[in-house]
Amino acid sequence: MSQSNQSPHVNWLPAALNSLVMWLSLIGICLPMAIGTTLCAIQGNDGPATAGSHPLHEYHAWLGTCGILRNGSPSVYDSAFHAGYIKTPLFDHQSKMVEWTAALLALVFNQGIEPTLEAVAQLHSLIVALVMILGPLLIALGARLAGTTRWEAFMSGVVSVLVLSTPAGRTAVEAGDLELLSGIPAFVFFMGSLSGYHRNPGPFGGVMVSIAFTLEWFLSPGVAFASMPLFLFYYLRTGMRHGGPWHLGLLIAPFAAALVNLGLFAAWKDHWWIQVSVMEEKAFGPGAFISRIVGDDRWGGNGGILIGAVLILLGLIGSQVLAWSGRRLTGRLSGSALVGLFVFYAIVKAFHVAEMIDTIANPLSLMLVASFPAGLALVPYRHGENRRKWTGPALLAGPLGKWAITITTTAVLFCVGFTNQETMARIGNNLVMPQSLACARPDWVEPLLKHLMAPDAPAGRVLWEDISADRQTGWTVFLPNLTGRAWIGGLSRNAPIEHLQASLRDGKLAGRSVSDWSDSELMGYIKAYRLGFVVARTSESIKRWSRLPDTKEIFLTGSENEGGSCAVFRLLGEDGLAILGQARVLETSSGKITLADVVPDKGTVVLSLHYQKGLKTRPSRVKVERELDSRDPIPLLRLRLDEPVSRLEIEWHSP
Repeated sequence: MSQSNQSPHVNWLPAALNSLVMWLSLIGICLPMAIGTTLCAIQGNDGPATAGSHPLHEYHAWLGTCGILRNGSPSVYDSAFHAGYIKTPLFDHQSKMVEWTAALLALVFNQGIEPTLEAVAQLHSLIVALVMILGPLLIALGARLAGTTRWEAFMSGVVSVLVLSTPAGRTAVEAGDLELLSGIPAFVFFMGSLSGYHRNPGPFGGVMVSIAFTLEWFLSPGVAFASMPLFLFYYLRTGMRHGGPWHLGLLIAPFAAALVNLGLFAAWKDHWWIQVSVMEEKAFGPGAFISRIVGDDRWGGNGGILIGAVLILLGLIGSQVLAWSGRRLTGRLSGSALVGLFVFYAIVKAFHVAEMIDTIANPLSLMLVASFPAGLALVPYRHGENRRKWTGPALLAGPLGKWAITITTTAVLFCVGFTNQETMARIGNNLVMPQSLACARPDWVEPLLKHLMAPDAPAGRVLWEDISADRQTGWTVFLPNLTGRAWIGGLSRNAPIEHLQASLRDGKLAGRSVSDWSDSELMGYIKAYRLGFVVARTSESIKRWSRLPDTKEIFLTGSENEGGSCAVFRLLGEDGLAILGQARVLETSSGKITLADVVPDKGTVVLSLHYQKGLKTRPSRVKVERELDSRDPIPLLRLRLDEPVSRLEIEWHSP
């Protein structure tokens, strides 16, 4: 067949193969880091990720999965910690992907049967690995939608992989910050989809914008809020150039995001009040914000700061290259996003407000956003092709100028690496042989389990002393499942919810130094929270609890807290949850408590559980009320009933 008779569309196959090779190559670069870090293949451990905050996210993902399968909501009343608290997406954004995935898998493959905590923990490790792969892919996809070449998009993805292997990236991975690791790539994807919709308006572009915006809201509401100014900038800059269908297609995106994330917005409406921290006060004011930025340990030391600064600079250079090479909107969007995030980060550091917006005000977010345009700074740009016209300095338009930026930036990176060989060695190790996140069970777990589960062990909860500076006690979230006991403390060392105010933390019980509590006050606290054991981990707490009458002290060595040891005190302990009246516990689970032989005292039973709006009883003639507690900002649970009840079920439903 002659050349003239061939179809003009036969060139789609080489293009498709080139795209396939590009995406598979990027996945191949991500795989060693993802597998080595989260699937524990290199270290030989087959357990779930248990470093940093991973155990908390695994536990909350399990609670959320059970809530979705039971009631269609990931918000759950958990009686295993802090006398009952509400686990919501507001408390722990990091567990959302895992809980919805686990619920879907349970519905499809297991007929809706609730999975075990161990199964959800394994799924969590797998999803962390997938996020470490999908993040660079989303960034590369955003670059492609923005109109870059395959090679440019590939380099943007490669730079993002290198960012994840930096000390800042490793810090986020070890902390289990899935919201940051997935939300920022979704932001880059959203930014690229906006640029692509302007270049090629149509159904495909509109669908990409809707998918990106919805994904952004689901993965990280904070990042989605931060992207709104960029969305407004984009609309004001480009809206006048398009007709009505373009505007209609763009407006579909927020409606789609709102529809898919309706449950999240409902959780905000109902439970925003628990996301409050009065645990410690922080200074508010400009202060030496530059030293706060430089002193942010999330950079990973001086080497990490230098690498981060170079990447941000390369991102700004790449944004300008985009603008010069005819992709002006893409360059302005990426440059504005990078500058805006840095200004926001500086403001946060200047006024010393952090926890609630750490996902955005984070060094890694700057570096990941910079990786998109930085990839272009490492590629000899192309101009004059596909409607692109070079508008930059004429000196850079010639054959030598075409390589000038690439050669310069590569030389700068080489010099940075040569002067920071230790940091570069860490990056290389994280890239190909990262340390596994599967940690062996801490030394203190086995002796503690032995005493808590002894045949003669007293009944009641365990009071665990949290230490704010301790990063090695994430294992405590698994202990209710292992011991069958509820705990006061041990959920999170710095969780910003009011339910933790009455716990023991850094030598303070319910906000007061434990040494200031009298014996009668401590006995009242023990009765109110039905304590059977106290695990004290500071010298002040150990001394005070050792002076309390009728306690038996056991020292455990080899624990992984700062003091090197902790003291376990056996108390007299009382069975059940009834502080006033009588009630025998048959079953406690997430969202449901079953009691038997409930006998009122003058028409009232007070339970050692936190009252929450949405608690319902069966039979419904038993009324639920608040019982104020001077030790705790959250009221306890009071039941009103005229006569004894042989069986009583208490369930929580999201209002």
